[in-house]
Amino acid sequence: HSNPGAFSTNSVELTSNVVYAVAVASSTGVTDSATGVVFGADNGTNLAESAPHGVSTGNGFFSSGGNTGDAALNSILDTADFPSNFTDPITYTLENLTIGVTYEFELLLADTRPGFAGRTFTASQANGSPPSVTQLYAFADGSPSAGGYVYGTFTANATTQSFQIDNTNPVSQGSNIVGDQLNGLILTA
Repeated sequence: HSNPGAFSTNSVELTSNVVYAVAVASSTGVTDSATGVVFGADNGTNLAESAPHGVSTGNGFFSSGGNTGDAALNSILDTADFPSNFTDPITYTLENLTIGVTYEFELLLADTRPGFAGRTFTASQANGSPPSVTQLYAFADGSPSAGGYVYGTFTANATTQSFQIDNTNPVSQGSNIVGDQLNGLILTA
């Protein structure tokens, strides 16, 4: 079960019973001041990531006019992990789950750079089976929205659960081809 959408202001919706939240490309933790959710550093403890040609980290994704009204959330949205080969999908594995527990997740993606507007992503189970959902997340100068999100639920049938993000329309900007990315993740039970 999943629901996509776009956000303009602080959109951290999953704030109760947080199992973990990850600022995906951050080496330090960040607290969302509007909700109090603590996004931990991306240290590989609860979230593993892989892509056929490796995973890279970058920043500047939220540097062109994006503003959620929360400086801490803005900093999370400014950094992201993405596949080193931009046309590759990226697989994320949620770790340390309890079998039989129903979890909710929230994926946050944003890119406000003007040359990259109109990008969408598809989130699906890592094995490619349904359900999958596609959502717009790149808005020039953060208008009319700051980014995109997907909410979903699943019941753990193992101690790990993998999902895949695949860019449905990579954008070329000069010598750069921009593909999939993930800025933040929240998992609740």
